[in-house]
Amino acid sequence: MQEILKIQNLKFQYPAYPGLDFPELLRGINLNINAGDFKIIIGKPEAGKSTLLKIILSLIPRYTQGIISGTLEFKGTQIDKYKPYELIEKIGSVFQDPDEQIFTTSCDTEIAFALESLGVEREEIKQRVDTALEILEIEKLKYRNPATLSGGEKKKLLMACLYAANPDLWLLDEILDELDPGAVKKIVQRLLREKRTVILFTSKMLDIFKLIPGNILVIKDGRLIDTTNMVQEAKEMLLIEEGLIFNPSESANRHSLAEITEPLVILKDLKYRYPGNDDFHLSIDNFHINRGEIVALAGRNGSGKSTLGKLIAGLRDKESGLLTVNEKNDLPCGYLFQNPDYQIFLPTVGEELSYGIKLMESQIQNTIDKFNLPDKNVPPTLMSYGARKRLQAAVYYLMERDLYILDEADAGLSLSDFENIINILHRTEKGIIIISHNMNLCSRYAHRVYLIESGRIAEEFENDLLKNLKSFFGNGESIL
Repeated sequence: MQEILKIQNLKFQYPAYPGLDFPELLRGINLNINAGDFKIIIGKPEAGKSTLLKIILSLIPRYTQGIISGTLEFKGTQIDKYKPYELIEKIGSVFQDPDEQIFTTSCDTEIAFALESLGVEREEIKQRVDTALEILEIEKLKYRNPATLSGGEKKKLLMACLYAANPDLWLLDEILDELDPGAVKKIVQRLLREKRTVILFTSKMLDIFKLIPGNILVIKDGRLIDTTNMVQEAKEMLLIEEGLIFNPSESANRHSLAEITEPLVILKDLKYRYPGNDDFHLSIDNFHINRGEIVALAGRNGSGKSTLGKLIAGLRDKESGLLTVNEKNDLPCGYLFQNPDYQIFLPTVGEELSYGIKLMESQIQNTIDKFNLPDKNVPPTLMSYGARKRLQAAVYYLMERDLYILDEADAGLSLSDFENIINILHRTEKGIIIISHNMNLCSRYAHRVYLIESGRIAEEFENDLLKNLKSFFGNGESIL
């Protein structure tokens, strides 16, 4: 069997910055990838997953500096001998933050860009673009501006880019978090069927990984732990300790509802359409959330979940219908975007936390401790994606909103990090709307779940949430 990637005793440490003295992040990584392998590297945020991916791509330390040692070989050649552009057909990737990779104004040109750089003939480019769009089932997005896509749709677009370029090794960083269960199942099954060589980096254990037994590596304390030959009890304990799965002995952490029925939001016959886009219409007959309630919105990518959330938050204006908030049409609402970088813009953690608010030093430090953030003087640009999401939640916690809308807030976070955010934000007088594709999370935290299909509410579940959700989603063939 052909060896694709060989890593021996890889160590790496980022350079120190004012207020941020990085410890050695990778402390002896050993990894062998053969053709057709599908490996999952799972670890909590800041464990070094994205750093390892970018080292394999020859981006780190080339563009970040840092101290590195050990050997990395791609098909027998040292990776640092390649320039990044020389790896296009050899190693392809989808980053945790898709906006870091997308830079054209049309989906078809985004897919074609790498092929044009490689000098592929025009007709073949057209054929590869159309085939890739068809494989990811995003043909209708062909001429859309990627800036208008949902987070999950952007990741599908980048997967289409990989299919068109057809590299030998695929590196996928948190690719599954913002995809609906059906898309996840189809993508994983197709990659397995095609015997693609894949390393999937993730912050949480998902049910779909049961399709890939014996290929899970846990990154902890800068090293990889192979779980293949571990007894089930030891493996489970490791995953629980790292916050990567829920403790099966603990009951669902659905917060009890107080005797409060005051509505925060009531929607009736709400309609909305994006200007210039006749393909999508949002039409919500009835929706409500009360104080103290946690409600989840679930459904396919592009079904209208984020659009509904933005209408409730006042970030978009409804076309028609009734939208009553707090009986006063004045609801302090915190909307946490899928991408935290849309809302983080100040030089340091401390400035971000205190923007527009007068805080004492003790309040800033207390918030940093609550959300497991680095020192107040650390620039957010140097923090991991997961840490930036925790900072994003901390900012709105300090603003004390009546309603929090968490749009794919679990993406890039461990389950323990997400649970901590929910526990901190939830109060008797507050409301939370969770937008997520993770059915286990919806069942664990939400009092009710709305299933959104093609801009409409298809189902509303109140009792036996997980059972109803799995029944609705079936075995991956209906909505999936």
